[in-house]
Amino acid sequence: MDVSEKVARSHLDAGSLELLAALPGKRWQFVTGEPLAERPGSLAAFDEVIVALEGIALAVKSALRVLNFEGFEDDYPRLDVVPATAPAVDRARKSGRLSYLNRGAVVSRVYIVRERLSQLCNGEVQWTYSTDIGVVFELSGVAVAVVKASHHVEALQVSFGASVQELDLPDRTIEWNWDNEIGQEYRTSREFIDILDCLNGSLDDERHDR
Repeated sequence: MDVSEKVARSHLDAGSLELLAALPGKRWQFVTGEPLAERPGSLAAFDEVIVALEGIALAVKSALRVLNFEGFEDDYPRLDVVPATAPAVDRARKSGRLSYLNRGAVVSRVYIVRERLSQLCNGEVQWTYSTDIGVVFELSGVAVAVVKASHHVEALQVSFGASVQELDLPDRTIEWNWDNEIGQEYRTSREFIDILDCLNGSLDDERHDR
């Protein structure tokens, strides 16, 4: 996470990307979460979602970090992907808070969902925040996304769609764009980056930093 000249980045690190890059070709088993009443068909979790595939289980974690790119300190969640511990997987199985939907489907591609939000005042950019909001797993005939449900708390959401294009992902820019001062506006963009492209870019950045 780098902050300079009013630009903040909160991206998945190389270790997270390497774990995700190893998933294509593996068969899906389950994903954890509780039914989300306001979004039928979606699941919710507070700070961790476990994704289990054949031979491997990963935890998508959301933890708060303090940044001050807006001119004051505030909490913003950052995603990390780590191997899920055996006790965590056992707890998930015993709790019943998981979905076996699409079990046996093969992962064909993995994407990182990256959002870029800029605040403008009278047409001039005041700050920009670039953040990885989630991970999308493209399976045979379906797509599953694990994404941030908020830009300021650790809540996570699991969404399902017939394809990557048909995923219904939360738009939380309202957390900023709701009480603008005169001349103030926000611009946002969202892109889906193939995990291999994202990994290569991350490694290039690390080499450059050294």
